Amino acid sequence: MRREYELSTHFACGMATYVFQDGEKTIPMPRFVDVDGFFGYLDEKAVDLRKGSSKYAVGLKLLYRLFTKFVDKSKAPKGLNVSRILFDALLKHDYYALGSSNTTVCSLA
Repeated sequence: MRREYELSTHFACGMATYVFQDGEKTIPMPRFVDVDGFFGYLDEKAVDLRKGSSKYAVGLKLLYRLFTKFVDKSKAPKGLNVSRILFDALLKHDYYALGSSNTTVCSLA
């Protein structure tokens, strides 16, 4: 059985941010990923799914917007493929995807 993301009902569960070490600079993920905008978009897509939209069509739109609207690659650490990491995390439900890069990653909870 594959492990998937699990969150508890505790109000602070999942409340964290990822930071990336880029040389001497520490860069928090929200500096180059519009986290609030992305979660708002996820809410919209959830409504579409509940109304009967195709999960494949919704998924394709979601990935397209993720890569084109919510990630500012110019502000991301050099060599970090944010789109690939998020793709693996969201579609493969891969816990290790969030830590798989050439950049030092740390979760601050």
